[in-house]
Order: sequence, then C-alpha cells, then structure tokens
Amino acid sequence: MTTTSFEHGEEARAALLAIVSDPAFGPGVLDDSQVTTSILQDLLPEAPKESGILVAAVDAGLPALLRGYTSQGMDVETAVSLAASSFAVRTAFPPEACGWVARELAIALGLPGAADAPGSPGAAAPRSPAAVASTAYAPPVSYAPAVADAPVQAIEVLEADSPPAAGLLRLTASMATEPVPLNLLLASREARAELDRPVAAALSPLLGSQQALASAISLLRHRGLITDGGNGLVTLPLFARTAVHEQTAPRLAAAWRRGAATLVEAAIPADTEPAETWPACALLLPHARAVLAEHSPGMARIANYLGESGRYQAALALQQAVTTARMRDFGPAHPDTLTARANLAYWTGETGNPAAARDLYAGLVLTLQQVYGADHAETLAGRGNHAFWTGKAGEPAYARDLYAHLLSRYQTVFGYDDEETLASRSTYAFWTGEAGDPATARDLCADLLARYEALLGQLDPQTLDARSDLAFWTGKARNPAAARDQYSRLYLDCEATLGPAHPVTLTARRDLARWTGEAGDPAAARDQLATLIPAFAQALGPDHPETLTTQASLAEWTGEAGDPASASDSFTRLLPGYDRVLGARHPDSIGIRADLAEWTGQAKDPAAARNLFTEVLAASEEVLGTDHPDTVTVRISLAYWTRRARSRP
Repeated sequence: MTTTSFEHGEEARAALLAIVSDPAFGPGVLDDSQVTTSILQDLLPEAPKESGILVAAVDAGLPALLRGYTSQGMDVETAVSLAASSFAVRTAFPPEACGWVARELAIALGLPGAADAPGSPGAAAPRSPAAVASTAYAPPVSYAPAVADAPVQAIEVLEADSPPAAGLLRLTASMATEPVPLNLLLASREARAELDRPVAAALSPLLGSQQALASAISLLRHRGLITDGGNGLVTLPLFARTAVHEQTAPRLAAAWRRGAATLVEAAIPADTEPAETWPACALLLPHARAVLAEHSPGMARIANYLGESGRYQAALALQQAVTTARMRDFGPAHPDTLTARANLAYWTGETGNPAAARDLYAGLVLTLQQVYGADHAETLAGRGNHAFWTGKAGEPAYARDLYAHLLSRYQTVFGYDDEETLASRSTYAFWTGEAGDPATARDLCADLLARYEALLGQLDPQTLDARSDLAFWTGKARNPAAARDQYSRLYLDCEATLGPAHPVTLTARRDLARWTGEAGDPAAARDQLATLIPAFAQALGPDHPETLTTQASLAEWTGEAGDPASASDSFTRLLPGYDRVLGARHPDSIGIRADLAEWTGQAKDPAAARNLFTEVLAASEEVLGTDHPDTVTVRISLAYWTRRARSRP
C-alpha cells in the first residue's frame, strides 16, 4: 500500500518528517502523544483521515513498539507488519490503514530499511499476516488473532476500558448511517428513567455532561471506531457498525434500539414551528425515520418541521404515514388519530389542493362531533379549518357565512373574550374582505384590535397580528397611505419586541414595502424589497416559500417602477424555484406564471403574453376549477392580451 492510497498520504509523510527533523523536537517527540497530536492537527487541517490515524497510532504507542522490535534485531519489514497487526487488533482501523501508519512512522523514526519496507516505492509486496506469524518474532498471545477479527476484539477491549464509550458506540450503531448528533441526544438526563437498565447504566455518565461526552468521543476516535465531525456529530464506519451488530446479543440489541428511539423522541423540539429549531430537526430527521414508530409524537413533530420549513410535499408524505399508522394502531376515533387527520388535511391544502383539504376537514368534523360533541373546542376548531379551506377553494362568501355561524357558537360557549373567539373574529373579518367588502373587514379589524389592546396590550404578539390585519384591510379599502403609515409603526414595534430577524418582523417589512409602492412610490418599494431578500434567506432559507414570495414582490415592484422587461426576466428566473419547491401545479406556481405572462405583455410582447396566459388558464382551470376567482382573473387577462395581440400592427 503506497502513500497514494490515501488522498493526503504525501502531505502526511512530509508532516511527520518535518516534526522529527525539527531541532526543537526530534524523533523522540513521537512518544509524546499530546504534543504530536497538536502539531499534526496544525500541519494537516485538510487531511482528517490521515491525521486521525496518525494521532491514534502515536496515542497507542506504535513508535515505541517499532523501536522495541528493531532494537532486538528484528528486520523492519517484520516490525512494521507486527506493529500493524497489533494496532489493528487494539483499535479496529482497517488492516491497510494500520499497515500504512506503521510504515510511515518507521520512515519518520529513521529505522534502517524503512524506506524499502512493504508498500514503499519499489519495495517488495507486503508479507501476509500468516507469514509474519510464522517468523521467530511472533506477536504476544493477546495480539495473535487474525486482523479480520480486530473490530470485534476492539469493542470487547472497549467494554472493559470504558463502558460509557462502548455504550456510545452501540447507540450510534442503532441509528441511521447519517452523522449522529450525540450532543442533542445526550443533552438531558430526563430521558434516563425511560431507558432499559443496561442502556441507562452505560449512558448515565454521559447524559447532560458535555465533558464526559467529549472524552468518550475522543476515545472512540483514537481507537478508529468513529469519525468525529465536531460539535457532537459522529459517523460510524461500516466495519465498526457491522462489528457492533455481530458482537451484540439480540435482546441487548433490541434494548439499544428502544433506547435510541427514546433519545431521539426526547431530542426533537416540542414545537417545531420556530425557525431556530430547524437545524436540530434536520440533524434528527434521518434518525427519526430509522428508529421511531410511524405513529409516534416525534414523527408528527418532524412532519410539522418539514412543512414549517417550506417542504410541503415532504411534510404531506410523512404526515400521511403518521396518519395511516395511527388509524391502524389506535383506530379512527382516537384523539391522536384525530390530530393526525387534522394535520394531514392542513398540509394537503398547503401543497396546493385546497378543495381536497376542505373535504378532508368536512369528514373530520363529522367524526369530531361524534367523539366530542358539537360545541367541543376540537369540533369548533375543525369547523373553522373547514371554513378556511372552503374559502381557499374559491368560495370566500360561503367561508364568511360559515365563520359568522361559527363565531356565534364561540361567543355562546366560551365567551366574547376567549382566545379562540377572538381568533375566529379575525378570520371572519378576513373572509368578509375576501368576499368583496374590504371596508367592513377594516372596521371589524379595528374593533378587534381595540379588544386585543385592552386585554393584552399593544405589543403582545396577538395584538401585533391584529394591527397587521387592520393595516392590510385599510389599504384594501383604498387608503394605501394610511396602510403604509400603520405598517411603518408596526414594523418598528415588531423589531423592538421580537427582534429584526424574526419572521413576523420580516413580514411587516415586506408589507411596508408593498404599501409604500401602493401609496405611489414603486421605486422605494423595489429598493426596500431588494434589501429584505437576504434577511429572509438567512432567517428561513433561500428556498422557503416566504423567501420566494419576497423575490416575487421585488420582481413585481421592479416592473411597477418602470422596468417591465426586468420584471419579466425576474419572473422567468424565479419560476423554476417555485416549481422545485412547491410543484408546477401549486396555485402559487400558477400565479407566478400569470405574473410572468402579465409582465411579458407589459414589456411589449402581447402575443407572447397571450400564449402564456393560454397555458396559465388551462392549468388554473385544472387545479382550481373554472369558477375559482383566480381562474376568472386569468381568463380576463387572457382576453385582454388577445385583443392587444390582434390590434398590434
């Protein structure tokens, strides 16, 4: 095996030679594992594989072993082979890696003939372990087993040396093959009571102790059993994973799988809506899929994370699996199943199928009434969701009427100032505006805001939401300047209360830009949105639907500011992102196609606009229906650009 078998083998050899040739150190420095480790990590920052093996070999005392063999008259070829076998048994690095590191250390030590040892350029082929074992220099009995058995033996040695490190190895082997976030899994001691006795005994010293965890990871890394990615992330090599499975009895393996599930369940944040929880959820996602039951609460929280982070299709697929499992395991009327059905309906709507969401909620409401009764909070919430998606499916007036009846039930059952009653008043105002009466919606929002301020104060998050609703319907009721001024004050209060990077603050900034444009300053709106896009991308991710919406707003106001060609180009570039994230059949993606068609026409190409609107109309009729308000708007636009195309000379 030559140094070229390792990507950075030549750099590793140069680093070793540089260390031992430095007058401040000399070959003896290789006996000081602490100093050598520090130097190697500094010299080989881009070679973690090579430096990791070298550090482990120095830590295992291979330099002293090589010198000891050769001082007894052993030829360097045999010394390298025996040292490699010893190292393999003790650490479980692959045999070829052990041979490489033994030879490189022999060369660095300047042992006679090391440059001609097996694997060096021009050297003879390495001797087999059997040939080495037949020499007069047989290794100690404890190192006699074949190198192929080294991983299993290394684990057995580890069990005696450090039960917590051995437990950490078994835990990692029970997870998915992706990097395992041990810092998240072992952050708290609260899960200890739910672990099986042997699992709890092994992991107890590590639970809630970052120092103990770091020490165990370091031990496993030095013995070649894991790859340490930093920040508590580790990966288990295939040979080590296989060895753990072979060495672990079935009953004990089952206990570790249960322990893995317990720790993953506990590590998933209780509320996966906030963006700050998404990095942890992303790390835990593959392990949740590997060890959690589909009906588990953790899987439902992971599905919610996928949706909240903008991956609607993935959220729907996982939520479908959760719902199916709960239907099978708990029955259709179990509370957990009812919650899963509600979430399934919601993500069905978010993926662009509001009519299907409406119908799923309609069926759910019937079951809720049977289980809880007509006026139970869960039943009323289900009715509210059914009404909401009825409006989204193209019937805003019917949604308004459904909410009017629902609001009366909330007021009767829970009182006028109940949180759900106030939320129902807000949604009733929204659908009143969507049904064509923005002035009434504005007045309803004004009354509701006064109530929120009296109950919660001006800066409570629910009050801030109510202020946003009032500003929106003020603008829709033909007073864009007032809407702009309200959003300006709201933005400042959101920034002071929630912070500049909070999604609510960013949304208020986007709304301020919109109504700045609506109030007559499209260039200012464009400029405000241009500075906002990086903030959305950093807070939520570049592919989050809210980031895409902000990009679409920038394209829109670029056109309104007098540059329709740039607006058309921007929508052309934006469309693939919408199709990738939401799907080409999602209503928002269809809306982007309509925007592209409109600005193509505004850029003096009415024929192209006509052709694009023809495609948009077909898609809208198929997805939303012929009578949906958005479809009607597209049909009107198609007629307009058809006339323009005909009249153009």
